[in-house]
Amino acid sequence: MKINSTLTKLILEHSKIGDEGARILSEALIINTSLTSLNLERNEIGDSGASKISESLKINTTLTVLNLWGNKIGAEGASKISESLKINTTLTKLKLGKNGIGDEGKTKLSEAMKSNTTLTVLQL
Repeated sequence: MKINSTLTKLILEHSKIGDEGARILSEALIINTSLTSLNLERNEIGDSGASKISESLKINTTLTVLNLWGNKIGAEGASKISESLKINTTLTKLKLGKNGIGDEGKTKLSEAMKSNTTLTVLQL
């Protein structure tokens, strides 16, 4: 995916990639210029994986859809994602349902929405 310039949609749901797989994907997302949709539903990436993905969202300029549904992401991971949403200008749809982000995570996400002008769908 790092050097692939034709792949636009990647579906890895239920692939058990964990936080290490999320780290590897995040490295690829930093330099990838074609992927627009990434589905990581139910991969148990946790807060650590969410943090790595969020770092790539600060740099990536092509990804518009990200599905992180059911990944055991807590308040810490939601906070990191929130930080990236303040910077990211391409993501339009983010799925975070079936995670344990709690009230603290929801508060951080709502704060990020004050400055984010591109996200049109946020599914909690």
